[in-house]
Amino acid sequence: MAATRIGTVAELDDRGRLAATVDGVRLTAFRAGDAFVAYENLCPHLGGPVCDGKLARRIEVEIAANGEAIEHFSQTRVDLVCPWHGFEFDLASGVAIADPRYALRSFPIECRGDELYVSV
Repeated sequence: MAATRIGTVAELDDRGRLAATVDGVRLTAFRAGDAFVAYENLCPHLGGPVCDGKLARRIEVEIAANGEAIEHFSQTRVDLVCPWHGFEFDLASGVAIADPRYALRSFPIECRGDELYVSV
């Protein structure tokens, strides 16, 4: 499968994403930490436009020595939240948080210099 140029890193919007259509597939590329990921803009839960959803840092809970639960926002883990029903997916892997049987359809993506290429 040939890689298709979808844009440049500079074209990622202020939310860290770049939407494109490649071979009839609507997809979105995201910056996930130091890497890039690309997912079809179709929620496997109920077909919503998942890639249009919010990116939210995951809430993590630590249990202190005294048994107290301490909640904080993760510094490394980000979730993509489907705007239709709030279904959450790990941005780095595309796997659903609540039910790992669901996962976003992903595509190979590579950054060549400042240009992003996706294979569908």
